[in-house]
Amino acid sequence: MGMFKFIKKILGIGETEPPKPTPAAAPEKTISTPQPVTAAVPKQTAPAVKKAAAAPQKVAAAKKAAAKKTAKPAAKKAAAKKTAKPAAKKAAAKKAAKPAAKKAAAKKAAKPVAKKAAAKKSAKPAAKKAAAAAKPRVAAAAKKTPAAKTAKPAGAARKPAKGKSLKADYVIVGAGPAGVAACETLREQDAKASIILLSGETEPPYSRMAIPYVLTGMIEEPGTYLRKQDDHYKAMSINVHHASVDKLDTAKKIMQLSDGGSCAYGKLLIATGASPVKPPVKGLDLPGVHHCWTLEDARAIAQHASQGSRVVLMGAGFIGCIILEAIAARGTKLTVVEAEDRMVPRMMNDTAGNLIKKWCQEKGMTVHTSTRVSKLSKDGDAIKVEMDNGKSTQADLVVVATGVRANTSFLKGSKIKLNEGIVVDDRLESSVAGVYAAGDCAEGPDFSTGGWSVHAIQPTATEHGRIAALNMAGRDARYKGSLNMNVLDTAGLISSSFGEWQGVKGGQTAETLDGDRYRYTQLAFDGDRLVGALTLGRTENIGILRGLIQSRTDLGVWKDRLMEDPNRITEAYIANTH
Repeated sequence: MGMFKFIKKILGIGETEPPKPTPAAAPEKTISTPQPVTAAVPKQTAPAVKKAAAAPQKVAAAKKAAAKKTAKPAAKKAAAKKTAKPAAKKAAAKKAAKPAAKKAAAKKAAKPVAKKAAAKKSAKPAAKKAAAAAKPRVAAAAKKTPAAKTAKPAGAARKPAKGKSLKADYVIVGAGPAGVAACETLREQDAKASIILLSGETEPPYSRMAIPYVLTGMIEEPGTYLRKQDDHYKAMSINVHHASVDKLDTAKKIMQLSDGGSCAYGKLLIATGASPVKPPVKGLDLPGVHHCWTLEDARAIAQHASQGSRVVLMGAGFIGCIILEAIAARGTKLTVVEAEDRMVPRMMNDTAGNLIKKWCQEKGMTVHTSTRVSKLSKDGDAIKVEMDNGKSTQADLVVVATGVRANTSFLKGSKIKLNEGIVVDDRLESSVAGVYAAGDCAEGPDFSTGGWSVHAIQPTATEHGRIAALNMAGRDARYKGSLNMNVLDTAGLISSSFGEWQGVKGGQTAETLDGDRYRYTQLAFDGDRLVGALTLGRTENIGILRGLIQSRTDLGVWKDRLMEDPNRITEAYIANTH
């Protein structure tokens, strides 16, 4: 649990301190779309038909009522004897005897007679009209046979309900860390504006990076929620609407939503995040094959990943290793299949990546590197997993973690510039004025390279959302660029990487290794500056490494000392910052 809190602190996973709720003076505008209904009988005809059908019944009822009211007192007394209690009989007899009651009865009896005459007069034309309108329908219905495939049950002609037509000053698409941070910042900056937060999932806004900790049992599902108060968004007058975007029209400033509705905006932030990549492997649609990207995925995995169950994990990248930690903690028999030559290839070099592999093997896991899953097939109650190294295994559960891709497919034809993500400037604004992007779907300034990159990590997403919101609200806020940064717990072995850990052209690197104790450090320099680092099995210097890289500190003589012994990083930091 302590390590979970440590990683949360470094990466900003989970809840951050939200601003105090500021009620909006004007709520968001919501326009309801009328719901068309197709009835079996035209609206003009139906009342007349009903009225005509009721006329004979009314006549009979009127006759009966008149007979009752004009009956002799003796008949009334006889009827009262049968149906009423002694006390009621006496009361009824008294009431019947009074002249005023007789007068009222006469009046009452006269009304149905008058109604009957009026109904007779008005019902005839209406009944004729209804009968004429109904004839074609009856004939058409007679042609249909009970077995006809096109036949619909009663009420099936009703058209599907359409979604609402929404409109707001600010609309944020995506309810992850970037979207939530943006909404709160906008409310701080503009107390009166209307704000809509569109979420493509039914759950409250949550952190995907916390999902593995649900699987380990460290937290419950509500522990993943970005804000823990049930009324947080309502208190800030933020309208959370559960629908995704199918299409965006930037010229008209309107979006078509997955629920059939639409949403118009004044300014727009796209924070749609990323989705898992589905590799071209036959059998990925079999029951028991899941990604681990949503809370719904986590629930499905929890049903299958129990003590002793056989699990195959496809992919051992950053996300794969987070999932690995969670699945291993459930006591499963785990097999890992990674296409690259080492584990966590985009975060660790050969030395560190293969040390992580060895660590996992010593924990009882089977790890295949430089290997791909070639086919999945049903084998009794199990799933047969075939690999391109000629080996195969059986599994009760297959978890796919082979990378992610920015959610931008709905933007095709929108004139927004796309590359690996939505290309934005240092104000997080896209190529279309008034449309911004943040988080895992945004390709923004890179601190280390000076170029543009997609950095799919939560601290970057949160800062993107804040900066974009400031600019949407009219402020001039500039984003200095995100630092490529990862901290990972792989079955208890902590690893981290920062900046250009691979080294730079013309630069130098220094490393220290204690393989028996799973300890490793590599530093990358550009001149006298530290530009990248990676560590394994060490947590004490993570904050220092990040600080020296981001501050672009000129280390002077300490650069040479660190080349000789990278473990002296704390001394170098103190010497250059105090």
